[in-house]
Amino acid sequence: MVQNTLQFGGSVIDEPYVHLTNFLEICDTFKIQGVSDDAIHLRLFPFSLRDKAKAWLTNLPAGSIITWDDLAKAFLTKYFPPSKSMKLRADITTFSQGEQEMFYEAWERYKDLLRRCPHHQLPDGLVVQTFYYGLSHSNRTMLDAAAGGNLLRKSSEDGYELIEEMATSSYHPQSERSAARKSIGIHQVDAFTSVAAQLQVMNKRIEELSVDHSAMRVQEVWF
Repeated sequence: MVQNTLQFGGSVIDEPYVHLTNFLEICDTFKIQGVSDDAIHLRLFPFSLRDKAKAWLTNLPAGSIITWDDLAKAFLTKYFPPSKSMKLRADITTFSQGEQEMFYEAWERYKDLLRRCPHHQLPDGLVVQTFYYGLSHSNRTMLDAAAGGNLLRKSSEDGYELIEEMATSSYHPQSERSAARKSIGIHQVDAFTSVAAQLQVMNKRIEELSVDHSAMRVQEVWF
């Protein structure tokens, strides 16, 4: 029963960091009185592996693994060698939006690259900048308009938040997008999506300003 619970989907070799993250999330859902988290992790981790990965763990020299950190490091060294890290970092730094890729699709794909390589060591500002320059001209213009100027003049945190807002606002299910493209064409759909997303963000900004203005008027009355 434990084995079925811990053998989540995905390839251990392809995404070792994701495997560890999922494993720890599952382990965090239960505690055993008098048993440390380290002991639980060490005892259950073999059940999360299968095939060659499980054989690798079984064949480790006796006494080479004492703590959970030892096991996690050995696992990542085996399945996340430097060459793989370099490849994933290159995928991040050379990111480019696909010709027919919607804005929210590009953002989700970019975040997935970051998730698969959490040790990319790129500063937050460079993460936002890389995504921005990887976008099409029309989408960069859309972001700049929503930012009230060049997006990169904002702080990395504000820039990331705005991109997230725009991606959420421009999201449309695949079925809806396909139907719309058949009737009016891909370029018109992309333009409409960009404008709609921009208007939603601008409306949100106006509402926030209205609330702030109302608060100031109340202060004037009472003080």
